[in-house]
Amino acid sequence: FEKDDINRLTAYGENLLMSLCMRNGDTYLDLDDFKKHLNKNIGQYLVDEDGIIERLIMHRLAYIEENRIYHISQYDAEIYISKYLAFFPQQHLKEVDINTAQNAISSVQENLAIKYDQDQLQAIMSFYENDLLIITGGPGTGKTTIVKAMIKTSELLYSNYNINLVAPTGRAAKRLTELTGCEAKTIHSLLLWDKETGKFAKDENDPLNVDILIVDEFSMVDQYLFYNLLKACGLLKKLIIIGDADQLPSVAMGTVLKDLIESELFKVIKLDKIYRQKEGSDIIYLAKDIKNEEVTKIPTNNEIRFFECDKTDIKDITLQIVEHALNKYETLEEGFMNVQVLAPKHKGVNGIENLNVALQKKFNPYTKNKRQLQVGYRTFRLGDKVLQLKNQPDDDVYNGDIGIIVEVIFASEDHNNQNRIIADFEGRIVEYTHDTFSNLAHAYCMSVHKSQGSEYPIVILPMSLEYSIMLQKRLIYTAVTRAYKSLIFVGQKEAFFKGIVAKEMSLRKTTLKQRLIDEVNFYEQI
Repeated sequence: FEKDDINRLTAYGENLLMSLCMRNGDTYLDLDDFKKHLNKNIGQYLVDEDGIIERLIMHRLAYIEENRIYHISQYDAEIYISKYLAFFPQQHLKEVDINTAQNAISSVQENLAIKYDQDQLQAIMSFYENDLLIITGGPGTGKTTIVKAMIKTSELLYSNYNINLVAPTGRAAKRLTELTGCEAKTIHSLLLWDKETGKFAKDENDPLNVDILIVDEFSMVDQYLFYNLLKACGLLKKLIIIGDADQLPSVAMGTVLKDLIESELFKVIKLDKIYRQKEGSDIIYLAKDIKNEEVTKIPTNNEIRFFECDKTDIKDITLQIVEHALNKYETLEEGFMNVQVLAPKHKGVNGIENLNVALQKKFNPYTKNKRQLQVGYRTFRLGDKVLQLKNQPDDDVYNGDIGIIVEVIFASEDHNNQNRIIADFEGRIVEYTHDTFSNLAHAYCMSVHKSQGSEYPIVILPMSLEYSIMLQKRLIYTAVTRAYKSLIFVGQKEAFFKGIVAKEMSLRKTTLKQRLIDEVNFYEQI
Protein backbone atom coordinates (compact mmCIF):
# COMPACT_ATOMS: atom_id res chain seq x y z
CA PHE A 1 0.00 0.00 0.00
CA GLU A 2 1.03 3.58 -0.65
CA LYS A 3 1.42 5.70 2.47
CA ASP A 4 -1.73 7.66 1.61
CA ASP A 5 -3.77 4.58 0.62
CA ILE A 6 -7.22 4.92 2.18
CA ASN A 7 -7.26 1.28 3.35
CA ARG A 8 -3.92 1.72 5.06
CA LEU A 9 -5.06 4.93 6.75
CA THR A 10 -8.29 3.29 7.90
CA ALA A 11 -6.37 0.38 9.44
CA TYR A 12 -4.07 2.85 11.15
CA GLY A 13 -7.08 4.77 12.48
CA GLU A 14 -8.52 1.62 14.04
CA ASN A 15 -5.18 0.72 15.61
CA LEU A 16 -4.76 4.25 16.94
CA LEU A 17 -8.24 4.20 18.50
CA MET A 18 -7.54 0.91 20.27
CA SER A 19 -4.06 1.99 21.41
CA LEU A 20 -5.31 5.28 22.87
CA CYS A 21 -8.08 3.49 24.77
CA MET A 22 -5.62 0.88 26.07
CA ARG A 23 -3.22 3.57 27.24
CA ASN A 24 -5.59 4.84 29.93
CA GLY A 25 -7.97 1.89 30.17
CA ASP A 26 -10.84 3.89 28.63
CA THR A 27 -13.65 2.20 26.71
CA TYR A 28 -14.13 5.26 24.48
CA LEU A 29 -12.48 8.53 23.46
CA ASP A 30 -13.92 11.98 23.10
CA LEU A 31 -14.49 12.33 19.35
CA ASP A 32 -12.74 15.69 19.11
CA ASP A 33 -9.67 14.31 20.91
CA PHE A 34 -9.52 11.37 18.55
CA LYS A 35 -9.64 13.72 15.55
CA LYS A 36 -6.70 15.66 17.00
CA HIS A 37 -4.69 12.45 17.43
CA LEU A 38 -5.52 11.39 13.87
CA ASN A 39 -4.39 14.73 12.51
CA LYS A 40 -1.21 14.68 14.60
CA ASN A 41 -0.20 11.16 13.52
CA ILE A 42 -1.28 10.93 9.88
CA GLY A 43 -2.47 14.43 9.08
CA GLN A 44 0.00 14.82 6.23
CA TYR A 45 -1.79 12.01 4.36
CA LEU A 46 -5.37 13.06 5.16
CA VAL A 47 -7.75 15.32 3.29
CA ASP A 48 -9.89 15.37 6.44
CA GLU A 49 -10.25 13.23 9.58
CA ASP A 50 -13.99 12.78 9.08
CA GLY A 51 -13.41 10.63 6.00
CA ILE A 52 -11.36 8.09 7.96
CA ILE A 53 -13.88 8.09 10.80
CA GLU A 54 -16.74 7.50 8.35
CA ARG A 55 -14.86 4.49 6.96
CA LEU A 56 -14.27 3.15 10.49
CA ILE A 57 -18.02 3.34 11.09
CA MET A 58 -18.93 1.93 7.68
CA HIS A 59 -16.66 -1.11 8.15
CA ARG A 60 -17.92 -1.56 11.71
CA LEU A 61 -14.55 -0.95 13.27
CA ALA A 62 -15.81 1.88 15.48
CA TYR A 63 -19.07 3.35 16.74
CA ILE A 64 -20.02 6.94 17.51
CA GLU A 65 -22.51 7.83 20.22
CA GLU A 66 -23.06 11.50 21.04
CA ASN A 67 -19.49 12.91 21.17
CA ARG A 68 -17.90 9.57 22.04
CA ILE A 69 -16.12 7.18 19.71
CA TYR A 70 -15.73 3.53 20.74
CA HIS A 71 -13.67 0.77 19.23
CA ILE A 72 -16.37 -1.63 18.09
CA SER A 73 -15.18 -4.36 20.47
CA GLN A 74 -15.77 -2.11 23.48
CA TYR A 75 -19.11 -0.82 22.24
CA ASP A 76 -20.35 -4.36 21.59
CA ALA A 77 -19.09 -5.40 25.03
CA GLU A 78 -20.97 -2.62 26.85
CA ILE A 79 -24.19 -3.30 24.95
CA TYR A 80 -24.05 -7.06 25.49
CA ILE A 81 -23.10 -6.92 29.18
CA SER A 82 -25.85 -4.42 30.02
CA LYS A 83 -28.55 -6.36 28.16
CA TYR A 84 -27.41 -9.73 29.52
CA LEU A 85 -27.39 -8.57 33.14
CA ALA A 86 -30.68 -6.67 32.81
CA PHE A 87 -32.43 -9.90 31.80
CA PHE A 88 -30.35 -12.25 33.95
CA PRO A 89 -31.12 -15.03 34.57
CA GLN A 90 -33.22 -16.51 31.82
CA GLN A 91 -33.87 -19.52 34.06
CA HIS A 92 -33.76 -19.81 37.84
CA LEU A 93 -32.39 -22.48 40.10
CA LYS A 94 -34.95 -24.29 42.21
CA GLU A 95 -35.97 -22.21 45.21
CA VAL A 96 -34.44 -23.06 48.57
CA ASP A 97 -36.41 -22.02 51.64
CA ILE A 98 -34.66 -20.41 54.60
CA ASN A 99 -34.89 -23.41 56.92
CA THR A 100 -33.42 -25.79 54.34
CA ALA A 101 -30.54 -23.40 53.65
CA GLN A 102 -29.85 -22.90 57.35
CA ASN A 103 -29.81 -26.66 57.92
CA ALA A 104 -27.31 -27.08 55.08
CA ILE A 105 -25.11 -24.34 56.54
CA SER A 106 -25.23 -26.03 59.97
CA SER A 107 -24.21 -29.33 58.39
CA VAL A 108 -21.25 -27.67 56.62
CA GLN A 109 -20.15 -25.94 59.83
CA GLU A 110 -20.13 -29.29 61.59
CA ASN A 111 -18.22 -31.06 58.80
CA LEU A 112 -15.62 -28.31 58.48
CA ALA A 113 -15.42 -27.76 62.27
CA ILE A 114 -16.02 -24.04 61.79
CA LYS A 115 -18.42 -21.51 63.29
CA TYR A 116 -19.66 -18.72 61.03
CA ASP A 117 -20.51 -15.40 62.67
CA GLN A 118 -23.61 -13.38 61.85
CA ASP A 119 -21.99 -11.40 59.02
CA GLN A 120 -20.74 -14.56 57.36
CA LEU A 121 -24.10 -16.31 57.75
CA GLN A 122 -25.83 -13.34 56.15
CA ALA A 123 -23.41 -13.43 53.21
CA ILE A 124 -23.90 -17.18 52.73
CA MET A 125 -27.68 -16.80 52.85
CA SER A 126 -27.44 -14.04 50.23
CA PHE A 127 -26.14 -16.69 47.86
CA TYR A 128 -29.56 -18.37 47.97
CA GLU A 129 -31.52 -15.14 47.84
CA ASN A 130 -29.82 -13.51 44.81
CA ASP A 131 -29.17 -14.64 41.25
CA LEU A 132 -26.26 -12.21 40.93
CA LEU A 133 -24.20 -11.52 44.02
CA ILE A 134 -21.07 -9.38 44.42
CA ILE A 135 -18.77 -9.98 47.39
CA THR A 136 -16.07 -7.40 47.92
CA GLY A 137 -13.52 -6.94 50.65
CA GLY A 138 -9.83 -6.70 51.39
CA PRO A 139 -7.45 -9.48 52.45
CA GLY A 140 -8.33 -11.39 55.61
CA THR A 141 -12.01 -10.44 55.50
CA GLY A 142 -13.18 -13.99 54.90
CA LYS A 143 -14.10 -13.94 51.20
CA THR A 144 -12.70 -17.41 50.60
CA THR A 145 -14.35 -18.81 53.74
CA ILE A 146 -17.72 -17.63 52.46
CA VAL A 147 -17.10 -18.97 48.96
CA LYS A 148 -16.14 -22.36 50.36
CA ALA A 149 -19.36 -22.40 52.39
CA MET A 150 -21.38 -21.54 49.28
CA ILE A 151 -19.77 -24.40 47.38
CA LYS A 152 -20.24 -26.94 50.17
CA THR A 153 -23.88 -26.02 50.81
CA SER A 154 -24.53 -26.06 47.06
CA GLU A 155 -23.22 -29.60 46.89
CA LEU A 156 -25.98 -30.51 49.36
CA LEU A 157 -28.81 -28.39 47.94
CA TYR A 158 -27.91 -28.12 44.24
CA SER A 159 -26.33 -31.53 43.70
CA ASN A 160 -27.79 -31.83 40.19
CA TYR A 161 -26.38 -28.48 39.03
CA ASN A 162 -22.94 -27.73 37.58
CA ILE A 163 -20.75 -25.34 39.56
CA ASN A 164 -17.61 -23.78 38.07
CA LEU A 165 -14.92 -21.63 39.69
CA VAL A 166 -12.78 -19.33 37.55
CA ALA A 167 -10.16 -16.61 37.94
CA PRO A 168 -8.42 -14.36 35.40
CA THR A 169 -4.89 -15.78 35.81
CA GLY A 170 -3.28 -19.17 36.31
CA ARG A 171 -1.81 -18.22 39.69
CA ALA A 172 -5.16 -16.87 40.91
CA ALA A 173 -6.94 -20.04 39.75
CA LYS A 174 -4.36 -22.25 41.44
CA ARG A 175 -4.67 -20.29 44.68
CA LEU A 176 -8.47 -20.51 44.53
CA THR A 177 -8.20 -24.29 44.08
CA GLU A 178 -5.90 -24.59 47.09
CA LEU A 179 -8.08 -22.44 49.34
CA THR A 180 -11.45 -23.96 48.46
CA GLY A 181 -10.45 -27.54 47.73
CA CYS A 182 -12.39 -27.33 44.44
CA GLU A 183 -10.86 -27.16 40.97
CA ALA A 184 -10.71 -23.66 39.54
CA LYS A 185 -9.81 -22.76 35.96
CA THR A 186 -8.72 -19.62 34.20
CA ILE A 187 -11.46 -17.88 32.23
CA HIS A 188 -9.53 -18.59 29.03
CA SER A 189 -9.35 -22.30 29.83
CA LEU A 190 -13.05 -22.47 30.60
CA LEU A 191 -13.94 -20.74 27.33
CA LEU A 192 -11.56 -22.95 25.32
CA TRP A 193 -9.36 -20.53 23.44
CA ASP A 194 -9.00 -21.68 19.83
CA LYS A 195 -5.55 -20.98 18.39
CA GLU A 196 -6.69 -21.55 14.80
CA THR A 197 -9.51 -19.00 14.85
CA GLY A 198 -8.05 -16.65 17.45
CA LYS A 199 -11.39 -16.81 19.28
CA PHE A 200 -13.01 -18.63 22.16
CA ALA A 201 -14.67 -21.91 21.17
CA LYS A 202 -17.37 -21.40 23.79
CA ASP A 203 -19.84 -18.63 22.93
CA GLU A 204 -23.57 -18.05 22.40
CA ASN A 205 -23.61 -20.76 19.72
CA ASP A 206 -21.89 -23.33 21.92
CA PRO A 207 -22.59 -22.27 25.50
CA LEU A 208 -21.04 -23.63 28.66
CA ASN A 209 -22.94 -26.27 30.57
CA VAL A 210 -22.68 -24.25 33.79
CA ASP A 211 -25.49 -23.45 36.22
CA ILE A 212 -23.53 -21.63 38.94
CA LEU A 213 -20.41 -19.61 38.15
CA ILE A 214 -18.08 -18.12 40.76
CA VAL A 215 -15.53 -15.60 39.43
CA ASP A 216 -12.68 -14.67 41.79
CA GLU A 217 -10.23 -11.73 41.54
CA PHE A 218 -12.83 -9.91 39.49
CA SER A 219 -11.09 -6.52 39.74
CA MET A 220 -8.68 -7.94 37.14
CA VAL A 221 -11.42 -8.81 34.65
CA ASP A 222 -11.60 -6.29 31.83
CA GLN A 223 -14.75 -5.40 29.94
CA TYR A 224 -14.01 -7.42 26.79
CA LEU A 225 -13.14 -10.58 28.71
CA PHE A 226 -16.33 -10.30 30.77
CA TYR A 227 -18.28 -9.86 27.54
CA ASN A 228 -16.82 -13.07 26.13
CA LEU A 229 -17.52 -14.90 29.37
CA LEU A 230 -21.17 -13.84 29.40
CA LYS A 231 -21.60 -14.74 25.73
CA ALA A 232 -20.88 -18.35 26.69
CA CYS A 233 -23.19 -18.25 29.72
CA GLY A 234 -26.62 -18.47 28.11
CA LEU A 235 -27.53 -21.39 30.40
CA LEU A 236 -26.19 -19.76 33.56
CA LYS A 237 -28.59 -19.39 36.49
CA LYS A 238 -26.45 -17.88 39.24
CA LEU A 239 -23.39 -15.62 39.05
CA ILE A 240 -21.16 -14.86 42.03
CA ILE A 241 -18.53 -12.14 41.62
CA ILE A 242 -15.71 -11.83 44.15
CA GLY A 243 -13.09 -9.11 44.23
CA ASP A 244 -11.42 -6.28 46.06
CA ALA A 245 -12.90 -3.03 44.78
CA ASP A 246 -9.97 -1.04 46.23
CA GLN A 247 -7.33 -2.76 44.11
CA LEU A 248 -6.02 -1.52 40.79
CA PRO A 249 -8.45 -1.97 37.89
CA SER A 250 -7.81 -4.40 35.04
CA VAL A 251 -4.83 -3.83 32.75
CA ALA A 252 -7.12 -3.72 29.72
CA MET A 253 -10.09 -1.40 29.19
CA GLY A 254 -12.93 -0.81 31.62
CA THR A 255 -13.72 -0.74 35.34
CA VAL A 256 -16.27 -3.53 35.39
CA LEU A 257 -16.30 -4.31 39.12
CA LYS A 258 -16.57 -0.62 40.00
CA ASP A 259 -19.37 -0.09 37.44
CA LEU A 260 -21.38 -3.06 38.68
CA ILE A 261 -21.13 -1.93 42.30
CA GLU A 262 -21.84 1.74 41.62
CA SER A 263 -24.88 0.94 39.47
CA GLU A 264 -26.58 -0.19 42.73
CA LEU A 265 -28.56 -2.74 40.71
CA PHE A 266 -27.12 -5.85 42.29
CA LYS A 267 -26.76 -7.22 45.80
CA VAL A 268 -23.34 -6.29 47.15
CA ILE A 269 -21.84 -7.80 50.31
CA LYS A 270 -19.06 -5.52 51.58
CA LEU A 271 -16.77 -7.36 53.98
CA ASP A 272 -14.77 -5.17 56.33
CA LYS A 273 -14.19 -7.22 59.47
CA ILE A 274 -10.75 -8.83 59.58
CA TYR A 275 -10.81 -12.49 60.60
CA ARG A 276 -7.23 -13.54 59.94
CA GLN A 277 -5.43 -13.34 63.28
CA LYS A 278 -2.43 -15.44 62.34
CA GLU A 279 0.74 -14.76 60.39
CA GLY A 280 0.31 -11.79 58.09
CA SER A 281 -2.43 -10.04 60.03
CA ASP A 282 -0.31 -6.90 60.63
CA ILE A 283 -0.01 -6.53 56.86
CA ILE A 284 -3.79 -6.84 56.56
CA TYR A 285 -4.37 -4.11 59.13
CA LEU A 286 -1.91 -1.82 57.34
CA ALA A 287 -3.80 -2.42 54.08
CA LYS A 288 -7.07 -1.57 55.80
CA ASP A 289 -5.59 1.64 57.23
CA ILE A 290 -4.30 2.63 53.77
CA LYS A 291 -7.76 2.00 52.30
CA ASN A 292 -9.46 4.06 55.02
CA GLU A 293 -6.74 6.75 54.95
CA GLU A 294 -5.93 6.18 58.62
CA VAL A 295 -2.16 5.61 58.43
CA THR A 296 -0.34 7.91 60.84
CA LYS A 297 2.88 5.91 61.00
CA ILE A 298 4.34 2.82 59.40
CA PRO A 299 4.11 -0.11 61.82
CA THR A 300 7.40 -1.92 62.25
CA ASN A 301 7.44 -5.43 63.65
CA ASN A 302 8.41 -8.92 62.55
CA GLU A 303 6.00 -8.79 59.60
CA ILE A 304 6.54 -5.21 58.40
CA ARG A 305 9.88 -3.47 58.12
CA PHE A 306 10.92 -0.15 56.59
CA PHE A 307 14.57 0.29 55.68
CA GLU A 308 14.83 4.03 55.21
CA CYS A 309 17.52 5.23 52.84
CA ASP A 310 18.28 7.74 50.12
CA LYS A 311 17.01 6.84 46.65
CA THR A 312 20.61 6.31 45.48
CA ASP A 313 20.96 3.44 47.97
CA ILE A 314 17.65 1.67 47.25
CA LYS A 315 19.08 -0.77 44.72
CA ASP A 316 21.99 -1.98 46.89
CA ILE A 317 19.88 -2.36 50.03
CA THR A 318 17.19 -4.20 48.03
CA LEU A 319 19.86 -6.67 46.87
CA GLN A 320 20.94 -7.28 50.47
CA ILE A 321 17.36 -7.84 51.63
CA VAL A 322 16.58 -10.21 48.76
CA GLU A 323 19.76 -12.20 49.54
CA HIS A 324 18.73 -12.53 53.18
CA ALA A 325 15.18 -13.56 52.18
CA LEU A 326 16.37 -16.17 49.66
CA ASN A 327 18.55 -17.77 52.32
CA LYS A 328 15.37 -18.81 54.14
CA TYR A 329 14.67 -21.38 51.43
CA GLU A 330 16.39 -24.67 50.63
CA THR A 331 16.92 -23.90 46.95
CA LEU A 332 17.33 -20.73 44.95
CA GLU A 333 14.41 -21.71 42.72
CA GLU A 334 12.11 -22.13 45.71
CA GLY A 335 13.23 -18.74 46.96
CA PHE A 336 12.55 -17.12 43.60
CA MET A 337 8.94 -18.35 43.70
CA ASN A 338 8.35 -17.03 47.23
CA VAL A 339 10.26 -13.74 47.34
CA GLN A 340 9.03 -10.94 45.09
CA VAL A 341 10.27 -7.40 44.50
CA LEU A 342 7.53 -5.06 43.23
CA ALA A 343 7.94 -1.57 41.80
CA PRO A 344 5.51 0.95 40.31
CA LYS A 345 7.55 2.08 37.32
CA HIS A 346 9.65 0.50 34.54
CA LYS A 347 12.16 3.27 33.88
CA GLY A 348 14.51 5.14 36.19
CA VAL A 349 17.36 4.34 38.56
CA ASN A 350 15.04 2.28 40.78
CA GLY A 351 12.72 1.19 37.99
CA ILE A 352 11.80 -2.40 37.21
CA GLU A 353 14.28 -2.72 34.32
CA ASN A 354 17.32 -1.56 36.31
CA LEU A 355 16.39 -3.61 39.34
CA ASN A 356 15.96 -6.73 37.20
CA VAL A 357 19.44 -6.27 35.69
CA ALA A 358 20.97 -5.87 39.15
CA LEU A 359 19.05 -8.80 40.66
CA GLN A 360 19.92 -11.10 37.75
CA LYS A 361 23.59 -10.18 38.01
CA LYS A 362 23.57 -10.88 41.74
CA PHE A 363 21.53 -14.09 41.89
CA ASN A 364 21.95 -15.66 38.45
CA PRO A 365 25.28 -14.33 37.17
CA TYR A 366 26.91 -15.25 33.90
CA THR A 367 29.29 -18.20 33.92
CA LYS A 368 30.98 -19.94 31.00
CA ASN A 369 28.94 -23.09 31.50
CA LYS A 370 25.58 -21.33 31.84
CA ARG A 371 23.68 -20.91 28.59
CA GLN A 372 22.15 -17.56 27.72
CA LEU A 373 20.42 -15.88 24.82
CA GLN A 374 20.37 -12.20 23.93
CA VAL A 375 16.86 -11.01 23.01
CA GLY A 376 16.83 -7.30 22.27
CA TYR A 377 18.21 -5.52 25.34
CA ARG A 378 17.45 -8.51 27.60
CA THR A 379 19.73 -11.45 28.32
CA PHE A 380 17.80 -14.60 29.17
CA ARG A 381 19.90 -17.10 31.09
CA LEU A 382 19.40 -20.67 32.25
CA GLY A 383 17.85 -20.48 35.72
CA ASP A 384 16.36 -17.01 35.22
CA LYS A 385 13.09 -16.12 36.91
CA VAL A 386 10.76 -14.97 34.11
CA LEU A 387 7.37 -13.33 33.74
CA GLN A 388 4.71 -14.05 31.14
CA LEU A 389 3.56 -10.75 29.60
CA LYS A 390 0.63 -11.95 27.47
CA ASN A 391 -1.97 -14.67 27.63
CA GLN A 392 -0.96 -17.86 25.79
CA PRO A 393 -4.05 -20.01 26.40
CA ASP A 394 -2.74 -22.81 24.15
CA ASP A 395 0.17 -23.29 26.56
CA ASP A 396 -1.96 -22.63 29.66
CA VAL A 397 0.18 -19.65 30.67
CA TYR A 398 -1.26 -16.22 31.29
CA ASN A 399 -0.31 -12.61 31.80
CA GLY A 400 1.42 -12.39 35.20
CA ASP A 401 2.47 -16.05 35.54
CA ILE A 402 6.01 -16.66 36.84
CA GLY A 403 8.37 -19.42 35.71
CA ILE A 404 12.01 -20.51 35.59
CA ILE A 405 14.09 -20.97 32.42
CA VAL A 406 15.09 -24.64 32.35
CA GLU A 407 16.66 -24.89 28.90
CA VAL A 408 18.22 -22.66 26.24
CA ILE A 409 18.59 -24.12 22.73
CA PHE A 410 20.70 -22.34 20.13
CA ALA A 411 19.66 -22.14 16.47
CA SER A 412 22.75 -24.14 15.43
CA GLU A 413 21.39 -27.08 17.46
CA ASP A 414 17.79 -26.82 16.28
CA HIS A 415 16.39 -28.67 13.27
CA ASN A 416 14.39 -25.54 12.32
CA ASN A 417 17.42 -23.31 12.88
CA GLN A 418 15.61 -21.33 15.60
CA ASN A 419 16.75 -20.15 19.00
CA ARG A 420 14.49 -21.54 21.73
CA ILE A 421 13.86 -20.85 25.41
CA ILE A 422 12.09 -23.47 27.54
CA ALA A 423 10.48 -22.28 30.79
CA ASP A 424 8.80 -24.17 33.61
CA PHE A 425 5.71 -22.47 35.00
CA GLU A 426 5.09 -24.61 38.08
CA GLY A 427 4.84 -27.80 36.06
CA ARG A 428 3.67 -26.31 32.77
CA ILE A 429 6.55 -26.48 30.29
CA VAL A 430 6.39 -23.73 27.66
CA GLU A 431 8.61 -23.27 24.62
CA TYR A 432 9.43 -19.83 23.18
CA THR A 433 10.87 -18.93 19.79
CA HIS A 434 11.54 -15.54 18.19
CA ASP A 435 7.77 -15.15 17.57
CA THR A 436 7.01 -15.32 21.30
CA PHE A 437 10.23 -14.04 22.93
CA SER A 438 8.45 -10.69 23.36
CA ASN A 439 6.01 -12.43 25.73
CA LEU A 440 8.80 -12.96 28.27
CA ALA A 441 10.49 -10.59 30.69
CA HIS A 442 12.56 -11.02 33.82
CA ALA A 443 10.56 -11.37 37.02
CA TYR A 444 13.09 -10.73 39.79
CA CYS A 445 11.28 -7.41 40.00
CA MET A 446 7.86 -6.89 38.45
CA SER A 447 5.17 -4.23 38.27
CA VAL A 448 2.39 -4.05 40.83
CA HIS A 449 -0.12 -4.44 37.98
CA LYS A 450 1.43 -7.75 36.92
CA SER A 451 1.35 -9.05 40.49
CA GLN A 452 -2.43 -8.81 40.80
CA GLY A 453 -4.10 -12.11 41.52
CA SER A 454 -0.96 -13.44 43.19
CA GLU A 455 0.29 -13.54 46.77
CA TYR A 456 3.85 -14.04 47.99
CA PRO A 457 5.21 -14.92 51.43
CA ILE A 458 7.77 -12.10 51.17
CA VAL A 459 7.25 -8.86 49.25
CA ILE A 460 9.93 -6.19 48.96
CA LEU A 461 8.64 -2.79 47.90
CA PRO A 462 11.03 0.04 46.94
CA MET A 463 9.69 3.51 47.75
CA SER A 464 11.22 6.39 45.83
CA LEU A 465 10.03 9.89 45.02
CA GLU A 466 11.33 9.27 41.49
CA TYR A 467 8.21 7.11 40.93
CA SER A 468 6.30 10.45 40.98
CA ILE A 469 2.77 10.17 39.57
CA MET A 470 2.87 6.36 39.74
CA LEU A 471 2.79 6.60 43.54
CA GLN A 472 -0.94 6.33 44.20
CA LYS A 473 -3.06 5.00 47.04
CA ARG A 474 -4.66 2.24 44.99
CA LEU A 475 -1.29 1.05 43.67
CA ILE A 476 0.37 0.96 47.11
CA TYR A 477 -2.69 -0.78 48.60
CA THR A 478 -2.51 -3.43 45.87
CA ALA A 479 1.22 -3.92 46.42
CA VAL A 480 0.82 -4.28 50.19
CA THR A 481 -1.95 -6.87 49.79
CA ARG A 482 0.34 -9.11 47.69
CA ALA A 483 2.31 -10.01 50.86
CA TYR A 484 0.96 -12.55 53.33
CA LYS A 485 3.89 -13.17 55.69
CA SER A 486 6.45 -10.42 55.37
CA LEU A 487 6.37 -6.92 53.84
CA ILE A 488 9.59 -4.93 53.51
CA PHE A 489 9.74 -1.32 52.34
CA VAL A 490 13.04 0.12 51.11
CA GLY A 491 13.65 3.80 50.50
CA GLN A 492 12.02 7.11 51.30
CA LYS A 493 9.19 7.31 53.83
CA GLU A 494 8.14 10.58 52.23
CA ALA A 495 7.37 8.66 49.03
CA PHE A 496 5.16 6.22 50.96
CA PHE A 497 3.15 8.93 52.73
CA LYS A 498 2.84 10.95 49.54
CA GLY A 499 1.58 7.91 47.68
CA ILE A 500 -1.08 6.71 50.13
CA VAL A 501 -2.97 10.00 49.88
CA ALA A 502 -2.63 10.40 46.11
CA LYS A 503 -5.72 9.51 44.08
CA GLU A 504 -5.78 8.58 40.41
CA MET A 505 -5.12 11.63 38.26
CA SER A 506 -8.00 10.73 35.96
CA LEU A 507 -10.81 8.20 36.18
CA ARG A 508 -11.26 5.76 33.34
CA LYS A 509 -13.89 6.68 30.79
CA THR A 510 -16.65 4.10 30.55
CA THR A 511 -20.41 4.20 30.00
CA LEU A 512 -21.15 0.68 31.25
CA LYS A 513 -22.68 1.84 34.53
CA GLN A 514 -25.17 4.16 32.83
CA ARG A 515 -26.02 1.53 30.20
CA LEU A 516 -26.80 -0.97 32.96
CA ILE A 517 -29.09 1.51 34.70
CA ASP A 518 -30.83 2.48 31.44
CA GLU A 519 -31.26 -1.15 30.37
CA VAL A 520 -32.74 -2.24 33.70
CA ASN A 521 -35.10 0.74 33.73
CA PHE A 522 -36.21 -0.12 30.19
CA TYR A 523 -36.71 -3.78 31.11
CA GLU A 524 -38.82 -2.88 34.14
CA GLN A 525 -41.12 -0.75 31.97
CA ILE A 526 -41.89 -3.57 29.55
